[in-house]
Amino acid sequence: SALNEFGLHPLFVTPNKEMRLLRSHTRSAILVHRKDLRATLTSLSWEELESHAEKITRKAHEIAR
Repeated sequence: SALNEFGLHPLFVTPNKEMRLLRSHTRSAILVHRKDLRATLTSLSWEELESHAEKITRKAHEIAR
């Protein structure tokens, strides 16, 4: 009922699903990270997600060199 109260629609995306489809229908995403019995929630815009992904990619390339 909390989802309806705020006009949210759940959409579960795993790393194997199509992210372009999700992005074309939303302005931002609420990320849920679960480790063991703990979970964290973070709301990020697509721009913030892209910036974070670019940083990770740059670090990976630097380590590989």
